[in-house]
Amino acid sequence: MYSLSSLNSLFTKIVPLLKGSKVVICDNYFPILGGIDFCKETKILQIWHANGAIKTFGLEANYAKNASDKNKDRYRQVYKKITDIVVSSSKMADIFKSSYKIDPNILKFGYPLTDYYLNEGTKMKMLKVKETIKKKIILYAPTYREHSHNYIDLGYLSSNISGDSLLLVHPHPSDNVLKEQLKVYPSIMTHLNNFSLQETLFLTDVLITDYSSIPFEYSLANPEGNIVFFCPDLDNYQKEVGLQTDFIMSEEYEIFENIEDVVEIINKNENTTLNHFNLIWNEYANGKAIKQLIEWIEVTYEI
Repeated sequence: MYSLSSLNSLFTKIVPLLKGSKVVICDNYFPILGGIDFCKETKILQIWHANGAIKTFGLEANYAKNASDKNKDRYRQVYKKITDIVVSSSKMADIFKSSYKIDPNILKFGYPLTDYYLNEGTKMKMLKVKETIKKKIILYAPTYREHSHNYIDLGYLSSNISGDSLLLVHPHPSDNVLKEQLKVYPSIMTHLNNFSLQETLFLTDVLITDYSSIPFEYSLANPEGNIVFFCPDLDNYQKEVGLQTDFIMSEEYEIFENIEDVVEIINKNENTTLNHFNLIWNEYANGKAIKQLIEWIEVTYEI
């Protein structure tokens, strides 16, 4: 294992290794790819790090649109190296094509992490845990922001949700503002019985989030759950980062910009389903994404 942060490893180990590889699997944007002349047989496979998108990215992100021509060309050099993309839906395939301005081979296997949420053993285990919990679990999990701000009134939220509810808050690892705010409210939990975030999604009745990719996983973990989009900085975020047009315009999502409306919708206890959401975003997820990907690599290179 070599670190990209080490220049010595980068030029003496990583570049030669990448250049001689038959398959390069990426889960993000790596500038190094743009400067390497790969063999025609080499597959540059993008598995990304989310199975859906609310934010814009690639050449459609605002930072890219506002970049210099030189930087835009640098982005294009990286994106055009990508030959294949793994997706969970035709919708996400279209977003990749538009965001990268390329026409790659689309592998309809499902995002690899979705296998976890569709594993029968995991589902049964967490269902048994769920049956022992007597309260409605409300999870607040906001996205990462370059400029962290205190947008949510945790005091109001925790004081006004119904008494049969338990509020969990999961700050992004880099969100120091929310972490500091939580110190003022020691009664608000960040974890439930040491369960991981992935495990907690199975137990969550209401997910409060904003522009994070977590809804696309939550909808698999709990198809009968409820997603509340709390976006008090909607206009600013759209200007600074950029949002997928469908997120803003679609009737599929109801976006709330003040905490009072969030509390009201949570306390209504309306029966909901995320089946249609999954049809859109998890169209190809079947619990066999990793198996299909490995088999595709083996067949492609006759391993």
